[in-house]
Amino acid sequence: MIYSDEERKKPISHYVDGLTFKSCVDLSCGITIEKEEWYHPTLEQVVSQTMTFTAWWTLNYHPHLNGFSGLDTIPIKFNF
Repeated sequence: MIYSDEERKKPISHYVDGLTFKSCVDLSCGITIEKEEWYHPTLEQVVSQTMTFTAWWTLNYHPHLNGFSGLDTIPIKFNF
């Protein structure tokens, strides 16, 4: 199943060990990363959790986008 233009813009959110990743299905709106107030991650933890999000997104959404150019053009915003 290939997502329609409307489905590609639906918001998604994924929680990984103190960080919440928010975007839209095709990531065209960028990725916003928010942390829990109590959480003070190291750089290594942020990188690891970002890799976990990327794997989750790749397995769940990427196959349905048909023509996605790659993750190298996605802006990432840290809200912490």
